[in-house]
Amino acid sequence: MAEFKRIKVHATLVSGVMLLTDDQIDDKLAEVRDRLADSGLTVESVEVQELAATLPTLEIPVYDG
Repeated sequence: MAEFKRIKVHATLVSGVMLLTDDQIDDKLAEVRDRLADSGLTVESVEVQELAATLPTLEIPVYDG
């Protein structure tokens, strides 16, 4: 007879960078939840990460004339 084990899988879903408004974030999360529901998976938590705006540095030569 087969032996069954109860397991729980914790996974992280990583998306590409998206620039969204708060309403768009809610819509995107609802879309992900709907897609996961078909597989029996659920969204446990969501963490929004703010990306620091980094501007390229420009070195200006100093004129010493």
